[in-house]
Order: sequence, then C-alpha cells, then structure tokens
Amino acid sequence: MTLTDQDADGGTPTNLVTALQILLPGEKARPHRHTMNALRFVIEGSGASTIVDGKDCAMEEGDLVITPGWTWHEHVHRGSAPIIWLDALDAPLHRYLGTDAFEPGPAHDLPNMPDDAAFAFPNIVPELGDELPQFSPVFRYPWAAARDAVRAAPKWKDGSRRVRYINPITGGSTMPLMDCYLTQIDRGTETVRFRTTSNAVCLVCEGHGSSRVGEETVSWDTHDVFSLPHGNWITHKASETATLFVVTDRDALRRLDLLKEQCGNEI
Repeated sequence: MTLTDQDADGGTPTNLVTALQILLPGEKARPHRHTMNALRFVIEGSGASTIVDGKDCAMEEGDLVITPGWTWHEHVHRGSAPIIWLDALDAPLHRYLGTDAFEPGPAHDLPNMPDDAAFAFPNIVPELGDELPQFSPVFRYPWAAARDAVRAAPKWKDGSRRVRYINPITGGSTMPLMDCYLTQIDRGTETVRFRTTSNAVCLVCEGHGSSRVGEETVSWDTHDVFSLPHGNWITHKASETATLFVVTDRDALRRLDLLKEQCGNEI
C-alpha cells in the first residue's frame, strides 16, 4: 500500500474542523440545527447542558456529547463557573459536497427519542422498529464509563489501548461521518508506527508525552490539542500513562471504500 506523506503543520486536517468553545454562567446558545454532524468533548468545568432533540445532556469534564446532523440542539449554562469544550464538525466535507445547510430555531417536529436508560444494559438493546436513524440514539457518553473501558481494554496492534464510542443499535460509529475513540498509552510505551488515509484530531485528557507525525515531533500535555493528517507515519510515546480523545473521518472513508491502513509491524 502506498500512502503520500503530508505536512503535519496544517492544523485541523482534511474533512474535520475543530475549535474551543467557552460558555459562561447564564449564557445560552439558541436552538438551531444543521446538516453537519458535530460533537462536544468537555475539557473543563460543569453545570452546562446541551439539549439534543429534546434530551437534556449534562456536560461534565470528560463527557462526549454528540449532535448528529439535522438534530435540534441548544446549550444552556446553569452553573457558576465557565465551561470549556472541544467542538468538532465534518463541515469541510459537507461544504465540498454542497450539502451544508442551517436552520435557526425555534425547534419543531421533535422526534420521539427513547430515554438513555433503555440502553443502560450491556449487550442488550431495545427493538425500535424499522425506521432507525443513521446515528446513535444516545447523545451523551459519560467520562467515567469511557475511562474505565479503555483501562480494561487489551492492547491494540500498535501497542495502545483503544475503545470506540459506538451507536448501540448498530455497533458502528456514533455518527455516519465522524468516528470517536479513546486511546490509552501506558507509561513508558512507544506505539508501533501506523499510518492511514483517514484524518484525526486528538485531545489530551490526561498525562503527557509526545507524538511523531511524519517528520515532526509534537510534545503534548493535558488539555493540548493536535492533529494527525492523513498519510503520515505516526507513533505516540507517553512519559506517564496518557489518555487521548480522538475524533476522525475514518468511518466516512470506510463507507467510500477509501480507507487504507498500515501498521509498521505488518510490513
């Protein structure tokens, strides 16, 4: 397999855009919806909620909250201190395809979504009928559950521990065009080099270390954000056990039969 090395200095990579958002106590973001899929990963703070298609999703540090394309959503901060989260959207892909659209509120025609309690039992999900959405019916993924899952995970082929946030109905990605993972790199571990045609953005949840991305070395610490543009050989090294939240366009490329991946120990 031949992949073209890319310059790692370009910031947010192809098909993904990321930003930091701060919501102050008492602030709100009015209801709206758009065709782009989006997510919020809480970096710091608490007391805010994202309301997605009528579901109130509390936002605590380390939580992942998704707002799939064309779901109504708004933000409300009832807490006493600022909250900061990482935003990620597949907006560049939609703009390239000409499918980006936006509608301001007020919200209307809200779907009848099952309560998250229906999905609280491991390996058992409710029967929801024939017309299922193409995204996860669960919009909030709590930090404690994801952290415990990655700590218990076996090592992946590159030497890291890796778990995937999934749609509990299909077992696939949470949203059709964005895939989310939590990766743990054990203390003193350097991963086997790996490259892929997909792009990713990483947020350091805890720990510190460095990543080799193509010809560049990126040193990182807790709450840093860095990108992994496609085609680069990548390795990660943790000075102390580190956990990274990773958002990627991997599933979009898989659906288009454009995903190619290679691990150094497979050559």
